Amino acid sequence: MVLAACTSSVELTEAEKAKFDARLQPLIAGQAEIVESDYDVTTGKDGKKIYGIIIRGSSADDIRKLGIEVNSALGEIITARCTIEEMKKIAKLPSVKAIEAPQKAQLYQ
Repeated sequence: MVLAACTSSVELTEAEKAKFDARLQPLIAGQAEIVESDYDVTTGKDGKKIYGIIIRGSSADDIRKLGIEVNSALGEIITARCTIEEMKKIAKLPSVKAIEAPQKAQLYQ
């Protein structure tokens, strides 16, 4: 399935954009066509796409303060599910070093 990406009202600096891995860059850039199967994505009750992400940072509490539910936190590895808009807010946090898309498991035969 191909999705049309929406533009966002949260503007990022180049340093904040650099926190996103190569797989998330198209989402953040608002590219016109996104292949949904490339991501860990679900649709929320409000119809918005919610993406699974891995955050490398020193404070899960900073993310919670944004109103984003943290799934797990162990040391500097934090997992969460959020919208593109929320990812951009996470990138603005000084305690966040990197934001990554989780790797999908593949079967080898």
